[in-house]
Amino acid sequence: MKKKLIARVCGLVLVAVSGGVLASVVQAAGGVNCPDVYRPVICPNGQIYSNACYAGLAGQHNCVPWGDD
Repeated sequence: MKKKLIARVCGLVLVAVSGGVLASVVQAAGGVNCPDVYRPVICPNGQIYSNACYAGLAGQHNCVPWGDD
């Protein structure tokens, strides 16, 4: 029973990792392609953006990772 559980967990981890690696790219305003990956950042303006690319599109600089990472 433990072998099946370990195999399932390993399979889920593999799917999660490959999903992050093969993340799609979303074309944002202005023709800039931002990855559709959720790695939130918080910027000096107090706003949280889904990733640094979107923060950059909003004109924000000096943003830092935000969350449980």
